[in-house]
Formats: sequence, C-alpha cells, structure tokens
Amino acid sequence: MHWADIQFNNSREFTTRIPALDLVYTVPKNTIFSWHLAKYGSFEAENTNILLDIFGENSGGMYVDVGANFGWYTCLLSKFAGSAGQVFSVEPDSSNLELLRQNVAQNSLTNVTILPCAVSKEDGFLQLHKAPPTNPGMHSFVAQSHTPERSGDQRIEMKTLDGLLSQTSGAINLLKMDIEGFEVNALLGARATLQRCKHLLIEYSPRFLKAGNQDVADFFSSIRDAGLKIHTPQQGKLLPVEESEISALLTGGESDYYWQRDFICSREPIE
Repeated sequence: MHWADIQFNNSREFTTRIPALDLVYTVPKNTIFSWHLAKYGSFEAENTNILLDIFGENSGGMYVDVGANFGWYTCLLSKFAGSAGQVFSVEPDSSNLELLRQNVAQNSLTNVTILPCAVSKEDGFLQLHKAPPTNPGMHSFVAQSHTPERSGDQRIEMKTLDGLLSQTSGAINLLKMDIEGFEVNALLGARATLQRCKHLLIEYSPRFLKAGNQDVADFFSSIRDAGLKIHTPQQGKLLPVEESEISALLTGGESDYYWQRDFICSREPIE
C-alpha cells in the first residue's frame, strides 16, 4: 500500500507516521527517502536503534544535527532532548530546509533551533553542488561525478561549528554529522565543540573527502584528539575500531567510489 501511495498519489510528497517514534515525516515522492520510509518504516534503522538504546526520551541536554536534511535525526533528537533540552539543526539546502521546517512543525517540536547555513573550517561562502533529485541527501560542497558544477548550484554561507555554538555552554549529548565528503573541513572548525561532545555520529566517505582535497588522516585525528573513542555499528552492537583497522582505512581505501561508513564515537566506553 505504501508503494502504491508513492507511485500513484497526485502529491509531490509522501507522508508517513513512524509509530515506534511517535513522529510523522514528509519527504519528496520518488526519492531514496520515500522508498526507505515506505518499505522499511524507518530511515538509517541501525543507527536509529543504537541511539534509542543510548538515549532515553525526555532525557534533556543538548544535541546537534549537522546535515539535517529532511529531519529524520533532528526529530528523533528532539524526542531525546524533551522539554528541558535543545536541538540545533544545521541544513544549507533550500529545498531540504523547507522539508525540515515542515517536519519540525507538524510534530510540534518546540525545542529545535534550525540554522540555515553550512559548517566548515572558516567562515565564508561556497557553492553547494546539487545531486540528482532522487537522492537530495547527496548534495555536496565537493564537486563529484554525481554533483557536477551546474547553473542551479546554491551559494551558501559557511560558519564554523565553534562559532555557531559559541553562545551555548555545557556538554553536547550527541553531535551527528553527515555532509557528503566535507566532514574534515567541518571537524577542523569544531575543535572546541568536539571537546564538549559525549557522543559523535559521523559518516566517513574517503573518496569524497579526497575529491575535496581533504586529508583523511585529519578525520581520525580530529576525533581522537578530542578524546573520543571510535566504534562501528554492526548487527545492533557497537564494536571498537582498532588502530590496525584505522591504518588500513588510511592506506588502502575502498574500490567502490561511493563506499561510505558510519562511526559512532564516545567519550566513555560503550558496553
């Protein structure tokens, strides 16, 4: 029925309720987002389940979502933060921002602050290169085969994450970062922020990073210098990433250009 809704309704959008989270999401029809939500009733289920195990609803505290897109994590983190907590949601793309605001509003989430910009190692402006419309989560500041420079690219204001959060204080329960190969630049502008993080969920895309003239070694050193231990989600558990594995990732790489991997990092050991 959900597949039929996506294919044959007259709307350009697909809306669904996720009962387990008590959240409603609206996404563009005929995209990877609508396909996942319709088929699986979730998005990035493994990461989501692990975060549900780590954080409790209404546990308070601060959460930061960098590369918020349509707001899957922003809305989830809002549930964790509750009335006593706060979520800062960073998203630069105008179409994704519209969906993000819509999803925050239709779930009546009052603890979310949306920041319509991007993050980097210094303030300035850059062109955001648009991905194909079937996957608006792959817009990137790195020009690649799926994001070539086009006339429709957006000029986006860049801020350091340290600057964006300079008026806040205290620990950050979770920083989530997924910005399609621009992570190293963002991490270099977030040294103070990383020191405040209890947990970090971040995507590692080595070929994308290299395409943007970033040093993949800085990806791991930025995390470890902040005192965070790197884990990888696997079958519902978090497994420590050993130094030998990191060395292999730095020197070997992956044959698939689009290979990506998520890491969940923590200041304390995770059982």
